[in-house]
Amino acid sequence: MADEEEAMAAAYAGEGGEVNDFETYQESEFAEGDEYEDGHVLQLTAERNDSIAQFNDHHDSVYCIDTLPVAPFNLFASGDGADKAYIWRLVPNEQQAQTEGSATEQAEGENNGEESKQEQESQPKLTQLFKGEKVCELEGHTETVEFCKFDSSGKWLVTGGMNNLLRVWDVENSFALKKTLDNIPQEDLNFVEWHHQAPVLITGGKDLMVWLVNALNGKVLASFIGHEEEVLTAKFSIEDKGKHIVSVSADKTIRVWSPITQDCVTKIKSFGHGSKKLFHEKQILCFALHPEIPVVISGDEEGKVYVSQYMTGEVNGILG
Repeated sequence: MADEEEAMAAAYAGEGGEVNDFETYQESEFAEGDEYEDGHVLQLTAERNDSIAQFNDHHDSVYCIDTLPVAPFNLFASGDGADKAYIWRLVPNEQQAQTEGSATEQAEGENNGEESKQEQESQPKLTQLFKGEKVCELEGHTETVEFCKFDSSGKWLVTGGMNNLLRVWDVENSFALKKTLDNIPQEDLNFVEWHHQAPVLITGGKDLMVWLVNALNGKVLASFIGHEEEVLTAKFSIEDKGKHIVSVSADKTIRVWSPITQDCVTKIKSFGHGSKKLFHEKQILCFALHPEIPVVISGDEEGKVYVSQYMTGEVNGILG
């Protein structure tokens, strides 16, 4: 049996005894009797990496990531559970370029086409064409970083975390800290969203409110009160260029707000199973806004999806 074990180990190993992959083999695959138990790990090695690049400065769970929405589209922001937020970029892997260049030159120098092909294939090939290069760390966070979002212009970045303190960073000024938004209540924040055209953002959470804030000076422009339970998320409307705010709450309602009057202009809710106007009876988990017409599509925890006109409150129907 010892010889069988050695042969088996060799079959699953590469040169120098390196094992080719992480695997858990069942005893029924290659053994008789009770020599191996199902689930026994026989070989371990590094996992295969098919990424084009990787960034390795995080040493805890990564909770958020966003990409710069303007050219050259190579900058990223990310935050983790160790109170760290980083800016990093994708850059060409020079080692890869040199390897490919030498392989091409060698291929051109061969007279025999088949030999050229074999020589080129024998050259070492790196799987990563790019590498993640740290630009800077966004310092000052004292809790898990849960949010990092660039605005649509690519000029500003907001980060925030479990201490519910939002920070705005100046992208064009080497990510200098522009403003700490400390004028909003320090209740647990569930979301932060930028306006599509202005340096203004909305946030909110367990205080049952939605806050509209000037991101550059920290001034609270408006607060929206009416939800009866925590606000799960909110977005600026798209079809009218952000003239309204649409919010979703644990109270199973969708509400539409006017930033100018601070009034709730529409509320979509269920009136019970006996009502002709059916809507969510369970907590709403997600929603999306149509880009051209005032329509919201929302989904809940029991698998139902509704389509509604958010400016009139009319529920058009259920999709699932």
